[in-house]
Amino acid sequence: MSIKIKFITLAIGLFISVSHVVSAKQINDQELVTSWKEIDSLFSALDNTNSPGVSLSISWDRQPVYIKGYGMADIENKVKVNKETAFNLASLTKQFTAYAALLLAEQGKLSLDDPITKYLPELSFDAVSIRQLMNQTSGIPSDKVASYGSFTSSGETALLQLYGAQTLVGQPGTRWAYNNNNYNLLSIIVERVSGKPLPFFLSEEVFTPLEMNQSYFPFGPGATKDNRAYGYMKRNNQFVNVDRNDNFSSLVGAGGMYSSISDLMRWDKAFYNENYAAKQRRIDGKYLSGEAVSYGAGVNVSHQEGVLSIEHGGTSGATSTYIAHYPEYGASIIILVASNYYHANQGAKKLTQQIRQELFKRFECSPNPKSDKQAWKIWPLDKVKATAGVWFGELNGTLQQVDVEVNNASIIKLKFYDGFNIELHQVGSDTFQSEAYPDILARINSNGMSFLDEKKSLGLIRKITIDKPHVPILNLIGNFTASALNNSVWAFSIRDEALVVTKPSGRTMTLEPIFANIVGNTKTNIYFEQIELTEGKKTWVLMGGQIPKIQLHKTNIQQAVPLISAALESGGSEAAWNQFNSMREQSKKFDFAESALNSLGYALLRNKHPIEALIVFQMMVETFPVSVNALDSLADGLMANDKISEAEKTYQSILELDPNYSNARLMLTKLKKSSN
Repeated sequence: MSIKIKFITLAIGLFISVSHVVSAKQINDQELVTSWKEIDSLFSALDNTNSPGVSLSISWDRQPVYIKGYGMADIENKVKVNKETAFNLASLTKQFTAYAALLLAEQGKLSLDDPITKYLPELSFDAVSIRQLMNQTSGIPSDKVASYGSFTSSGETALLQLYGAQTLVGQPGTRWAYNNNNYNLLSIIVERVSGKPLPFFLSEEVFTPLEMNQSYFPFGPGATKDNRAYGYMKRNNQFVNVDRNDNFSSLVGAGGMYSSISDLMRWDKAFYNENYAAKQRRIDGKYLSGEAVSYGAGVNVSHQEGVLSIEHGGTSGATSTYIAHYPEYGASIIILVASNYYHANQGAKKLTQQIRQELFKRFECSPNPKSDKQAWKIWPLDKVKATAGVWFGELNGTLQQVDVEVNNASIIKLKFYDGFNIELHQVGSDTFQSEAYPDILARINSNGMSFLDEKKSLGLIRKITIDKPHVPILNLIGNFTASALNNSVWAFSIRDEALVVTKPSGRTMTLEPIFANIVGNTKTNIYFEQIELTEGKKTWVLMGGQIPKIQLHKTNIQQAVPLISAALESGGSEAAWNQFNSMREQSKKFDFAESALNSLGYALLRNKHPIEALIVFQMMVETFPVSVNALDSLADGLMANDKISEAEKTYQSILELDPNYSNARLMLTKLKKSSN
């Protein structure tokens, strides 16, 4: 039945409005005030003046029933969080980018089924549609592919250059893969169709109509640092301000937006509007087969314990955010956290799951969980123990090895390369689940161990059965390259009887045998397959998660940066310049990788060699004169050498190339303040 809950003002930091709630239970005012202690306890560690901020809202029957702020928006200046405090949303931005595309479709300015090449002619992905970008089923390579070659590190031009050199991983519309660049490309399409950058389009078409006055991008309309939650990282038992207002370029779509809990409640209310774009927010995507994707317009679409859930999270350094809509109940939970405090426990997503249980319990609505009606047998211990060993494959877009252990209680423990561990227990005939991650299922059968999130495949790993494999390396020592890597060079050599490879960035790593024809480095998740060409010749194929296999070919081009580094070490600045100028005169014989010059320069800064670092940054700008990343590094080098006026001029040059490069504006502001 329906009840009315009158306006209540709770303690400091608690904001609550008139609510009309559908429930099986009558709840009086006093009970509403005191019945959320279980929720408050989740945030008790941060509910003080020395902890970073959290904002929370809960709605039922499309009306708010609980809004509260915890901790500080600005610890240093003792500014408390309130309902208008703006937080960095990170990947929650995606649903706003998707909505922008949906609005343009509603206005008849594009079709979601248009090929993206209609608006991005620089690319050759004719088979990819706008809808597939939005649903994360496009098949474009992961953004990690940029780290394998010599590509400029930021900006729209760099992104289009990167994908102009790539081929698809697979047929669009057949596989889901989370990829930030799906949404960065989508934002470029929005700008080209509307004639306005995404932040301006959203400000005019969404933020202003919905009165979302605390919603903005750092370089867009309404950008402000007033009443904004600063991001904090916990280091040595103290929270350190790391100010996540760090969108260095105008490339947005996958993240970068700020918003407040008050504004997001307006966004939540608009979720139920009946215009075309709003309706599409509530619809799941589809594969070419017609099967549901479980991912729609920048949101995951799933059924948790029988309840339709439309939700998405965002994590970026010191940010953890989550929005969950439960449209069958008009319910929602929104959590914004401005620290890494909760990251170890899945951050805001895990908190949302805990609050959800409390919410449905309080309103006495008992969802009907899905049950596996099919009879299944518990695996005998020896069958479970047979899974122990080393497994290899792709998970979440990353190739990696996974160590699997089994205890006598038939619990399967997975240890990942980055130190992340999970425990699995059996919940079906071949299905296993983790209590910590209940929405993820692992299926173990003759094909391997596959991981699913609803209909979304997260990857497949297979057990390594070869004992001490050996990869012959005859004719595979030397320099290799590929056009897909912007012709950057990977250098293979033997050191101390071990096979090593030096990346275009200058990083060297040892390659260990994985299979009979695959070598790799488990710490960096870089792998190479040896393949046979004609007439007995062999070559390397670069393997990475969510990228097509890239066949390398041998080249006489050398990596330039190791030679510059050696000249610096042996002969100092003059020798390094002589080496650089000599190689520049023969530029076709040397690979001047921007990332390698950048890495060398910052390594010299860290090792207290500012003069040498500045030289390297100057070489980088001479090689890449229109790269804002190179100019930004040069400015750092100038600052380290107390060349303040030259640094200011460099920051001005950056803004001439990219007016939205916020770090340059931030640094110019700091320099002006320090000079006054």
